[in-house]
Amino acid sequence: MHCYEGRNESNIFNKQVSLFKNVRTKEEFVSICKNFGSILHQKDDFDNSGSVEISTRLNLDKLAYQNVELFPHTDRSSTDNPPDFVAMWFEKTAKKGGETTLFFPDDHLLKDIDNLNFCAKFSSENDSNNKYLPFYDHSRDFFRFRNDDHISVKKEDEEKFNEVTNIIRENTVKVKTQCGDCLILSNKSVFHGRSSFIGDRVIHRVLIRNYDE
Repeated sequence: MHCYEGRNESNIFNKQVSLFKNVRTKEEFVSICKNFGSILHQKDDFDNSGSVEISTRLNLDKLAYQNVELFPHTDRSSTDNPPDFVAMWFEKTAKKGGETTLFFPDDHLLKDIDNLNFCAKFSSENDSNNKYLPFYDHSRDFFRFRNDDHISVKKEDEEKFNEVTNIIRENTVKVKTQCGDCLILSNKSVFHGRSSFIGDRVIHRVLIRNYDE
């Protein structure tokens, strides 16, 4: 059984998050992803499959490959137009911990976004962007967010950033996945992360652009 904290299953799996079970191969995973849009190239996609393996590699200085908590975020937050969807296939789950964490900003932030919105440089290990971008893009109705050493918040917006971070921390949902599960979620309206874990954990990630764009 899956474990959902704070929401029931019918609320989790809606137009923002889709679950596919018993996915057996990377090829099957990529095929499912193609139904959602065009697959974007990723830096570590060495076999040009469209999918990147994210497994425990403690010698790499990237949080995604560590076994520590990964705060809920959106992928490629530093870009002007981030991917529309993020897909994850769980080839192997951790011995202990490693639950996927989700946060739904429409539920907890949108009603007060005029008071909470801020600008930041949402840089990453792969992109040293120096442009300030809005947390919530009013004109295109989407969120971008990260909370790590690569983000740079304007001094006048630090209080807003801290308040947003606290709201996310207090309203994050934990999803316990099984081997063979595939989660596809909106990268512009759902933040995703993971809890810390013990043991090996292997997922495959695909970034997707909506066919309409």
